[in-house]
Amino acid sequence: MNEQLIAELKKLCPVSYDQSELNKLISKAKADFEVKGKYQTKVYQTMFAMLSDIESRIKSGQKIIPDKSKLTATKSYQVTYELSKVEQKSKLAETLQAITEVYSIEVEKLQEAWLDSQIKSEIEKDLAEKAAAEAARVQEFKQSLLEAFKSASN
Repeated sequence: MNEQLIAELKKLCPVSYDQSELNKLISKAKADFEVKGKYQTKVYQTMFAMLSDIESRIKSGQKIIPDKSKLTATKSYQVTYELSKVEQKSKLAETLQAITEVYSIEVEKLQEAWLDSQIKSEIEKDLAEKAAAEAARVQEFKQSLLEAFKSASN
């Protein structure tokens, strides 16, 4: 495609990929992750199921968070675990990757919508110009016919 046209469109387009905006989203996601993301809550219906699962989770590096664990109103056991460092890094990386992808897709959608509106506007302007030219041509043709009628009747 024409590089000059692409450069001109980039200048005109009000929507662009803004790294500082993405950095704000990433910072917010990291802060949210520190509060909520590094924990996992599991609900057990029986004490036996809870005790057998706790052992395997502790062996995998997870820690029980007693302040966030409780017996629910339905007599089930809700245990909150802090994920292992490896799981936390993996989960954070997935979250940040998803945020970056979603941000890029949203910017592309906004740019596409802007381009569509620009194209529609240009098409409408072109059609209006053609309609005006056609109307002028028809008017000119009518005028020539009327003049022919006048000259024929004289």
